[in-house]
Amino acid sequence: MGQLVQQVTDGAGYVFKGGRLLQRCLLSQPFLCNWQVTYRCNFKCSVCSFWREPHPPAEELTTDQIQQIAERLRPLAPLVISMAGGEPLIRRDLPEIARILSADHYFTIITNGWFVTPELASRLYDNGLQDVHVSIDYATAARQDAQRGCEGAFDRAVRALEIFRETRPSRWHRVHIMAVLLDDNLEDLEPLIQLAQRTQTSFELSLYSHRRGQKPMRMPRTPVAKRLRELKAHYPETFVSMDGYLAGFDRAIEDGAPRCNAGRTFLNIDDRGRVSRCIDTNDQTVGSLLTEPVDLLLERLAGQSESDPCRDCWTSCRGFGEVMAGPMGMIRSLPDFYRAVRPL
Repeated sequence: MGQLVQQVTDGAGYVFKGGRLLQRCLLSQPFLCNWQVTYRCNFKCSVCSFWREPHPPAEELTTDQIQQIAERLRPLAPLVISMAGGEPLIRRDLPEIARILSADHYFTIITNGWFVTPELASRLYDNGLQDVHVSIDYATAARQDAQRGCEGAFDRAVRALEIFRETRPSRWHRVHIMAVLLDDNLEDLEPLIQLAQRTQTSFELSLYSHRRGQKPMRMPRTPVAKRLRELKAHYPETFVSMDGYLAGFDRAIEDGAPRCNAGRTFLNIDDRGRVSRCIDTNDQTVGSLLTEPVDLLLERLAGQSESDPCRDCWTSCRGFGEVMAGPMGMIRSLPDFYRAVRPL
């Protein structure tokens, strides 16, 4: 009986928040917030530059400061807050951060899975964690571990998928494999989708971006969109990235993506509370949520987007912000959106 009550409660709250979120999408208002709660990481991934830079823990936001930011973000509720890094689970207070932010928003995390235990997963869910994305780019341990610069990375990630699925309080809490398409892993995607099927999770894909920092050029060669859409058609209940997003891969790789909506439908917050359009432009902050109201910062972001339009990436956050915005975006993407969020 207790489990049934939990499932009903989760479902009612999820649907209520979801209706308000879809309204924000329909009106092209901000509905996604990417937040790097820390840039520290236990891995040394070849496609990331954050671990090469100094990021003192003492300079990161405290939970009191995150509470202050949460109050400033309340007028935008509900946002999908994608908590990442670095590796967010390095922050031992992440369950408390989840409690603060999930009061008004959908709280999700992107993790490499290394630090996940049943006890930690349960605490996160108890404090409001909605969805989980575990990062895996290759279908074999040897290649995944080499890319991450850490032996055991693949096995820990797979175990994290299992733990998050086994400890979730109801089927409304989705667990996903999150892969990044690179120049050498197109053939890994179908085995990763099959891994998602075996672990009773879902699969999502993002296109690599080399814009920020000293990162290698690892873009795949085109054409890839046809193959991606074939995989989605073959595994429609498991491969839940939106078809409109996948269709844009070839254009983005060859000629650049359409003009970006960053700063309008989505925004970025760094480990000190500073706001920018996206993670690739986090060196172009428009101010801090610790000291300035969110409306003013959004106004500055819109001005920045107008004066300095960008077409340089087609990552999944960018794609979500594009394909779900506005009445036509909602009409085209709603079936895919439903598959990605329905109970599984």
